[in-house]
Amino acid sequence: RQGAKGLEHDEQPPQVDPTAFFGLLFGSERFLDYTGELALAMDFDHVRGSHIGHPWRGFGPSSDEPMLQALSRQQHQREVQCAVFLRSRLDRLVMQRDYWGFVEDARAEATELASVKFGPELLVELGEMYQIRAEVYLANECS
Repeated sequence: RQGAKGLEHDEQPPQVDPTAFFGLLFGSERFLDYTGELALAMDFDHVRGSHIGHPWRGFGPSSDEPMLQALSRQQHQREVQCAVFLRSRLDRLVMQRDYWGFVEDARAEATELASVKFGPELLVELGEMYQIRAEVYLANECS
C-alpha cells in the first residue's frame, strides 16, 4: 500500500543485507580479503538499523556515542584483517624468497579477480589505493 506519501506509517520497508547488496552491485565477495566490508555497506547497515520502527531516527546530529565507538572498532578490525591477509599473501615472496612462485600465484589470482563483475575496474582502483597508502606510509617513515 503506497500512496502519495510513500509507505504507510506502520509498514516497514523490505530488509536488505547491505553487504550482499553491495557485493551483488560491485562484483563478488572475492574482493573482501583485499577491501574488508566496505564502509558504505557498514554505514548503510547502521542507517537501516537505526530506522527500524523509527522513521526519522538516524537523521540529524547523532548522540549515539556507543554506536560510533562500535563502528570505529569494526573499522579497526577490518584494517587488521586486511593487513593479516596481505601479510600471508606476501609470505611466499618475503619469507620464502620464492619470487617466481609468488608472481605465478599473483597472476592467477588477478586473472580470477578480473573475471568477476567490475573486476578489472576494482583491480585498478585497489592497486592505486594500495600504492597511494604505501607512498604515504613511506613518506611518513622517511620524514
